[in-house]
Amino acid sequence: MKKLLALIILIPFVYFSCKKDNSPIAEVPHENICQPGWSKKKKVLFIGIDGCRTDAFLKAQVPIFDSLMAHAYVNLHTDRGPQTSSAPGWSTILHGVWPGKHHITSNFFSETSYGSYHDMLYYMNQYNTKFSLAVATHWDDFLRIVSKEDYAVTLGSDLALKNEAVQILKNCGPDVLLLHFDDVDHAGHSSGFSPDNNKYIEAIQEVGSYV
Repeated sequence: MKKLLALIILIPFVYFSCKKDNSPIAEVPHENICQPGWSKKKKVLFIGIDGCRTDAFLKAQVPIFDSLMAHAYVNLHTDRGPQTSSAPGWSTILHGVWPGKHHITSNFFSETSYGSYHDMLYYMNQYNTKFSLAVATHWDDFLRIVSKEDYAVTLGSDLALKNEAVQILKNCGPDVLLLHFDDVDHAGHSSGFSPDNNKYIEAIQEVGSYV
């Protein structure tokens, strides 16, 4: 049986020392139309979980993660650089260069060189301009890190993000859907980034239930 879906779960296994603005986020569509996917079968679902430590991830009871890892190439030692904030970490992951090149060293975007070092979706668009590229995030500034998406939306909670993702997959079926969950990072900031913190573990398990 051919695999119809490429699934990427990307988790920056670091705790973030620079707190993001966790005030409620209105559900805002940044692009109006999700373009139907160009490919009928080959798809990429990219799942990012912000603020999730490796040791806590492995301790959490999340059967879906265990199942996915059992049928995938797994690397638990990805290095996203010395900065422990969300923006530089995601910039490194999605743009493929260190902060010395993308110039993001905190959650402020005062200076970037994204124009010289493009993001993943930019290169997907360069490869095939007919690709449908969609992004859904629980952190509005995440959309400052990516480009060339046909559809982008900011949601007010991880649950709302999950529900939106289901609708995107059912009604649009983009070639690439990039999801950014943020409640684990919120839990870490509010109660501690520790595998011994039950609230933090429960937040990881809740995201697992959404997956």
